[in-house]
Amino acid sequence: MRLDRAVHPRRRMLSLTPLIDVVFILLLFFMLASSLHRWQALSLVLPTTSDAATATPSAALVWVGLAADGTLSLDGRPLSAESLQTHLRARLAADPRTRVVVEPAEGVTLQGLIRLIERLRAAGIPAIGLR
Repeated sequence: MRLDRAVHPRRRMLSLTPLIDVVFILLLFFMLASSLHRWQALSLVLPTTSDAATATPSAALVWVGLAADGTLSLDGRPLSAESLQTHLRARLAADPRTRVVVEPAEGVTLQGLIRLIERLRAAGIPAIGLR
């Protein structure tokens, strides 16, 4: 005996290939759009009015200049990055209250300024100002 089935249109199976393509395209986009740099915050302490009253006038100020081409100067004398750290460590050993003021020239990139601040922190300078 033969039973006739009701005629139903066959459902088409959905292909996952376009979905996988979209996922890979999004993955590539986000991989190329992101950077692999490690983000790090710089701690900046802004002066207040009470700081002016308690500031020690005997603390030594050292001026570090940064030119647009990346050359450094210490109190107006040009120096390399390594000799700058050596001089700053010597001044810090002589007076632990030594404060450094960084004076970037016009055209200095923000990344160049941050590299200099990282070098100064590596030299052990606790107080860094920006002019």
